[in-house]
Formats: sequence, C-alpha cells, structure tokens
Amino acid sequence: MKLAAYLKLGLSTKEIAELMKISPRGVDKPVPTSQEVTDTGRSKFI
Repeated sequence: MKLAAYLKLGLSTKEIAELMKISPRGVDKPVPTSQEVTDTGRSKFI
C-alpha cells in the first residue's frame, strides 16, 4: 500500500527506496496482483 501511495505522489524509485529502507532494485520489482496470486494456487506458498 505504501508503495502505491509513493508512486502516486510521483516519487522516484531512489526516493521510495530510501523511505522504505530497501535497495532501489527492490522498488523496481513487479508486485503480483491479487489475481496472479490466486491463479498460482496456495500450494506453491506452503
């Protein structure tokens, strides 16, 4: 949720990374949508 808010504010990935205390590459990774998580099934996460 925070990532979406930071992106909506127009912050750069470097600024977001500093605020979230992660590497800038961590911001660039795509976040799976709820549909993608549902489609993959729960067995992969257990």
